[in-house]
Amino acid sequence: MARIAALADLHLANHANHGGPLVSGINMRATYVLRAMDWAYEEAERQGCETMVICGDVFDTARPTPQLIRAAQQILRQLKTIVLTGNHDIMSSAAGDHALGPLEPVAEVVEQPRAIYLGTHVLLAVPFQTGRADEWLPKVVEELANRPHPAGRTLLALHLGVRDGKTPPWLADAHDSVPAELLLELAKKHDIDGVFAGNWHEPNYWSDGSRFVCQVGCLAPTGWDNPGPGYGRMVVWDTRAQKPERINVPGPRFLSDPAEAKQCPPGCALFIRTASELDDKQQWQAIEHEEDTSEAQVALRQAAGLARAAGTIDDAVAQYVGTMPLEDETIRPAVLEAVKGFIARGAAK
Repeated sequence: MARIAALADLHLANHANHGGPLVSGINMRATYVLRAMDWAYEEAERQGCETMVICGDVFDTARPTPQLIRAAQQILRQLKTIVLTGNHDIMSSAAGDHALGPLEPVAEVVEQPRAIYLGTHVLLAVPFQTGRADEWLPKVVEELANRPHPAGRTLLALHLGVRDGKTPPWLADAHDSVPAELLLELAKKHDIDGVFAGNWHEPNYWSDGSRFVCQVGCLAPTGWDNPGPGYGRMVVWDTRAQKPERINVPGPRFLSDPAEAKQCPPGCALFIRTASELDDKQQWQAIEHEEDTSEAQVALRQAAGLARAAGTIDDAVAQYVGTMPLEDETIRPAVLEAVKGFIARGAAK
């Protein structure tokens, strides 16, 4: 028995639209994504998950800033993590030409299809590839599935959109997508219990009664191109069960109707479009609903999030003091030493 969690399409970046204040190289939008990532990892641990699988697009660009890379590292190291390269993570198909290399100390980065053993179970990991997926995916899955594997459950993770009869016409023939029917056929043929897919942001689910295909959906919508409350998903699969559980993760949401706020889990940062009373043309403006978005409060939330992700008390203190807002940067080392001394004296009592 094992419990495996999956995320997809985190799109971590300092997005310019509604980015908010930049504190220590990380803006408000990126902070919301980091908070969602941290929440998902904590929930996965509460659910007893041994492994987190990220189905591509950790970053929104192949050139993430060092500050964002470091913040992602702090979160991913909380749990055994397997990360597939997504189309946003890569520069080209050349080996190593992607943004995920710095994550290798804290995660298993998959840039070429391979089988990964998880105890008595196996994960067939297929990162993003160019070309028409309908043509290359069956060959790749057959090659991976025909290798000797332990006698346990088999899961397929990939970075491809999944289409069906309801897919909009402009997406129905996308090269980076495959029919749900094809995935279910491949699962049956190769004794694969389930499929986790990244790439397309709308969450979706298909099943033939004994096997499932789950389009995980994006953890963080990228903006007004992803409107509505139905984003921010994590999937948890217990290998004893046929159907995975889909969990709502609080994070940024872009809403066209204020009434949709009731459908969002507590803790979401809501961007809501409302008609301006001062604009006769009824153009749209964005309003962010958050308890306090001052630069100081944003900085404190960032510092607290990094501290929670630290592995030891010393690391947590260093993370918090290193990013907390101070009017005089020259006193930061003294503040750090004072805090460490205070903790040491408290522990000695």
